[in-house]
Amino acid sequence: KEGQSIYASRTGNQCAEGAAFAARVYDTMISTVGEPDRFWSLVADHVAFLEQNAAELGEVVRTVEFRSRLSQVVHDLWAAAVRAARTPEPETTRQFVAEVLEAGHLVVEQPLKFHLGIGCAVKKRKGGFPATQACDVSELIKIAVQQGWPIASAFGTADVRNAFAHRDFVVEGETVTLSPGRRGTAAVALSVAELQDSVLQLVETCAAMELALVAVAGAL
Repeated sequence: KEGQSIYASRTGNQCAEGAAFAARVYDTMISTVGEPDRFWSLVADHVAFLEQNAAELGEVVRTVEFRSRLSQVVHDLWAAAVRAARTPEPETTRQFVAEVLEAGHLVVEQPLKFHLGIGCAVKKRKGGFPATQACDVSELIKIAVQQGWPIASAFGTADVRNAFAHRDFVVEGETVTLSPGRRGTAAVALSVAELQDSVLQLVETCAAMELALVAVAGAL
């Protein structure tokens, strides 16, 4: 009941038991590492997006590939949040940065790709859901942006997302330079805290898509 109360107070709607549990878990997580108001706004936007494509979503969630991937990406999302949220010790800054970049890479290539793949499948882009998972995630992001999906505003900058993939960096004091000197890729300078925030914002975005998915799919 606590989860149902949280979901109702945040969205103005009721939810099924499965979504209620997810609402309680994610509300606790985002209250610790994210921005609850932003998170719930993203949930509402993505719920609306999925509800507009409910029939197509039903086709996706019945696929074997969807069911086999779902629990994996939830685990990956939590693992990335734990890695990125902890407080580093000064003597381990370089190791911590490496772990945060690894967490960012995990979020982009697993939960983000999974949820964008669902969106592309329901919009009949890139074929069915299994085909979307064989695509480069940048292709799926491009479709989301071009089609004006509400969630696309929360993906963060392309330079930082690309840097997660390369995972090469230089640490000088509290400044992290991503992709230094890599041909064809802009170097990005961030503080360690900004790097953490960039990963946690992606975690928050994927968590919002996850909760929206559970809420809408549970009602099908």
